[in-house]
Amino acid sequence: MIESANPAVGFYGGWGGPTQIDLVQIGPKKHGLMLSVDNMGQGYASSVKILLAPQAKSVSELWRIQDEQDDEGAYDSLADYYDIEAISRGVGTKDLVHPKPENWTEAYRFSDGKYKLLHHRNFIEVKKAKSKSPRPTQK
Repeated sequence: MIESANPAVGFYGGWGGPTQIDLVQIGPKKHGLMLSVDNMGQGYASSVKILLAPQAKSVSELWRIQDEQDDEGAYDSLADYYDIEAISRGVGTKDLVHPKPENWTEAYRFSDGKYKLLHHRNFIEVKKAKSKSPRPTQK
C-alpha cells in the first residue's frame, strides 16, 4: 500500500536514463532513497547525491550535495534522524576551467523537514616530508 508519493521524483536522472537508487536508513524506523545522479558532457563529469524521504503524504528532497567533479565522492543519532557528515578531498571548480583545492568537511542535521548545514570546515592537506636517504659511507 502506498503511504507517500510524489510523481516529480521521476524527473531525477539524465540523458533519458534512470539514476542509481539506494535504500538508506535515516532513523530508527525511517528510510529514504539516496539518488546518485551522474552527468557528463564535453569531457566534464559530475555527480550529485540527493536524499529523498517520505514527509507526510509526499516524498521530499531532504538533502543534496555535489560529491564529484572531474574534467577527463559517521552517524550520530538525533531525534529519529541521523546526522550527515560529508567530506571533500581533492580539486574542484565552479567554471570547469579554473581548478582549486576542495578540502573540507560539512555536517548536516535534520530540522524542520530537511537537513540543514551545521558547519563547514576547510582544511589543508599536508603531504609527508620525504625521508632523507642515509649518506653513503666513504671507504
